[in-house]
Amino acid sequence: MLKRTALCLLFILSIALPAAAAPLPVLPSNTSDWLFVLNPDGTFFKGAWCTEAQELANGALFVYMIPDSSLVDQNPTPFPPLTILVDTDSGGNPIIDPLTGQWVISDFVEVERDQTTGLLYLGFQSGPPLTLGDIPIGFPFTVLEFKTPFNVTSYLTADLQRQGYTAWFGSDIAPSTVPEPGTLILVSFGIAVLLGSALKRI
Repeated sequence: MLKRTALCLLFILSIALPAAAAPLPVLPSNTSDWLFVLNPDGTFFKGAWCTEAQELANGALFVYMIPDSSLVDQNPTPFPPLTILVDTDSGGNPIIDPLTGQWVISDFVEVERDQTTGLLYLGFQSGPPLTLGDIPIGFPFTVLEFKTPFNVTSYLTADLQRQGYTAWFGSDIAPSTVPEPGTLILVSFGIAVLLGSALKRI
């Protein structure tokens, strides 16, 4: 019986300890939107995010950029189109503006040029008060509804994509259910104590 208990605890410990290296950062509880680039093994590499308070302070047209120009092609041909997130209701249906009859835009993911350095960066705009009718005719874009994180890896350089790097954007959803690393370490420590106690009795 004790041997069986020890083996069970050892199995749980083998799962808990690797999980202590949380692949994604723990964001503030009031985070509104986030944009992550992940390593080939799925762990966090670079990212940008904003809280609801930052949205209000910076305004809807502020671009939150990942501060690494090497993530995107600096001379893209053609220039990457916008990825537009359409606001949806609780049933997942696009919300229609009663005045224009157009779908309401929630967020943009884009490649943006920094006006100071002239370099291009991967970023997003959070909550622009626009509808699809505000987008110029002929401007290239992709429309997506949002309920889960979506893949924007196509914005990364071809070399990063070949290496297995990926990029993801999420709006009003948590990027991961992984608990804080400190919590996992405490859980693992408790399991280790129980395991040691069980082994001593064998």
